[in-house]
Amino acid sequence: MAFLKGLGVLLFGAFFVVALHNTVPKPLFLLLEVLVGGAPIYFPVIGLFLLMRTNSQIKQKISRTEKMLEKARRDYAESEAYLSQNAEVEIPPRFRSEQAIDYMIRGLKAREFISLDQALFRCEEAMARNEIPNRYLDF
Repeated sequence: MAFLKGLGVLLFGAFFVVALHNTVPKPLFLLLEVLVGGAPIYFPVIGLFLLMRTNSQIKQKISRTEKMLEKARRDYAESEAYLSQNAEVEIPPRFRSEQAIDYMIRGLKAREFISLDQALFRCEEAMARNEIPNRYLDF
């Protein structure tokens, strides 16, 4: 596609080269000839550059997503390990919403809560202040 655009610019530019042959100064005419003559090369090179830049952006997005996935896997493994250590603590159904679980996990990771019992207590306080919705999931 870029080659066809370059060819179109070449034909369009060639018309101007022929039309302006004797009307513009010689240095400007030579510059116009060089620009028009190189058009079939410029456009594919520019297209290739844009393609390479797009590919690098896609690679960066994939890399960021892989890092986020790795972090999510680590967080999940930490959560599983913590829950297995505190298996005797039963989480009531009203604390099983995504927001409530996220609130408790963030507090435990930040060491704001020392135990899961304290996290449940603080989560109940946050629900009373309507910071966390009082909806829950059945699982």
